[in-house]
Amino acid sequence: MRKKSEQATKGPGRPRRAASKKPAETERRQAEEALQFMRISLDNATDTMACIGRDGRFVYVNNAFCRIVGYPREELLSMTVHDIDPDYQAEMWSGFWERLKQAGSLMFESCHRTKDGRVFPVEIIATFFEYNGREYHCSFARDITERKRAEAALRESEGKYRNLVETINDVIFAIDARGALTYVSPAVKKVLEYEPDELIGRSFMELVYEEDRPILANRFADLQREVIEYSEYRVIDKRGKIRWVRTLTNPIIEGERFVGARGTLIDISARKQAEEKLKETLEELRKAFGGIIEVLSAAVEKRDPYTAGHQRGVADLARAIAQEMGLDGKRVDGLRMAGSIHDLGKLSVPAEILSKPGRLTAMEFRMIQTHPQTGWDILNKIDFPWPIREMILQHHERMNGSGYPQGLKGEDIRLEARILAVADVMEAMASHRPYRPALGIDAALAEIENNKGVLYDLDVAAACLRLFREKDFSFKKT
Repeated sequence: MRKKSEQATKGPGRPRRAASKKPAETERRQAEEALQFMRISLDNATDTMACIGRDGRFVYVNNAFCRIVGYPREELLSMTVHDIDPDYQAEMWSGFWERLKQAGSLMFESCHRTKDGRVFPVEIIATFFEYNGREYHCSFARDITERKRAEAALRESEGKYRNLVETINDVIFAIDARGALTYVSPAVKKVLEYEPDELIGRSFMELVYEEDRPILANRFADLQREVIEYSEYRVIDKRGKIRWVRTLTNPIIEGERFVGARGTLIDISARKQAEEKLKETLEELRKAFGGIIEVLSAAVEKRDPYTAGHQRGVADLARAIAQEMGLDGKRVDGLRMAGSIHDLGKLSVPAEILSKPGRLTAMEFRMIQTHPQTGWDILNKIDFPWPIREMILQHHERMNGSGYPQGLKGEDIRLEARILAVADVMEAMASHRPYRPALGIDAALAEIENNKGVLYDLDVAAACLRLFREKDFSFKKT
């Protein structure tokens, strides 16, 4: 019986109990290995990691945390988190813990103090957990010193920019894709007498003078195509006064979508007023000079009716040639006036020579040749806004240098004088003179055609020939 009981004890049941222990040991080893792996991983992490109890004591810290605060692990595990927090306050710690417990996790910024006393900012993510009936939190901290420096630099830059924007005399504004104002600098108070807050959300177009709104509508469409250019138009200030402004606006494109624009606006009312006064002054001067020209032309006409009629014809043709060549209005006006008195110098030539029916002697011809210089001398004290004196002095010069009084060639002769030269020859040959009958338009055109590029400027000659052959120009009968 004893043997049976021993067999029962030593029987198959005992090996079965031994077999059940082996998996438990394996699981323990695997758990220890997993724990070791986790510790190694945490110790090699870039970000710091620490486990902290409700009382603030460190339960675990990784290598990164040790490095960042400068304490060895053993020393840290004998310290509390309050030893490295320069801003620690008991009531704040209690409140923080309650918020963490309620939320489960929190992200916030704080500061750490190193062993050598240096304080630096950190960003912390803390997670609450419970273990064996006790409360802990696990926190990951990252040094954000460089980020804080960048933020400080950005704030300083923004402060300087804002100070510049708010003190500059130009109005700086921003609009959205609908044209509504989203920002206006304080300078708008000086220009339009509105406070910036009064304009935010309003359409910029509301401020524009009604007649000029189509201009702004076109500019707004151009902006959406990324076309940038200056615009000048009228706006109405808070008191209803019309002001001239100038804007330069740049589109804001996100991806390929137009989302708004930024620009500057300046008040140019004073400049516009000055321009209007200048225009009035110039118009008065133009009339005054026109009066001088008429007086001089009348003086020539009284003395020699042929010369007077000739000057009017030359002035008309010279103006037409200049317009055909595309010269601007100012040059055309100056050329017309010069044509009206280009023979002014003949006032010094005896009337009997001007109206002599026969051939002139060599001495008489030399007297005639002095009239361009004499015309220059007569006008020398008058400060015309056009080079009238030079036109008169050079209207008998020729492209090949055979003209007078200076024998100028090619480009040395003013373009206006080259135009006068062709108009002078055309009118003289086409009209009757005391010493010969009219030679006619065809003969005059043949002269220009045969001598273009030699005596007469090619472009001027071509324009003159087009006027007569294609555009039916003719001299007015007087």
